Order: sequence, then structure tokens, then C-alpha cells
Amino acid sequence: MLGDACGDCQIVVGNDCLPCPNGSDFPECAGCIDGARPERADIAKDIIVPVVIGVVTTLAVALIAKKLSR
Repeated sequence: MLGDACGDCQIVVGNDCLPCPNGSDFPECAGCIDGARPERADIAKDIIVPVVIGVVTTLAVALIAKKLSR
């Protein structure tokens, strides 16, 4: 693909890579606004919640195992 030589939210124009214009139909520009792809605000939630659940579960299992082994 021609756009593979350019970075994210950029298109090839001649020998240059230019930022994607808003509302562009190019596949490389899907979701791009002002030449950049907006970051998802819920990425931290998608990562932190499972980690916290895993840590709490591990601690609970360790506490239960310790009480049972006495």
C-alpha cells in the first residue's frame, strides 16, 4: 500500500507525507481529526480494571489458603 511509507494519519502526496484532511475518504485517514487520531479516554479503564480485579482475587485466594493451612 502506498500509504505504508507515511506515519499514522498521513497520506502520500508526491514525495511527501501530509496530514490527513478532516473528512477524508482515504482508508489511512479513518478516524483522523486535524491530522491525528484522537486517543481513547477509556484506555486506562480497559487496562486498570482487570489488573485491580486480578490483584484483589490473588490476595483473597492467598488469604484463604493461609487460613486453611493453619
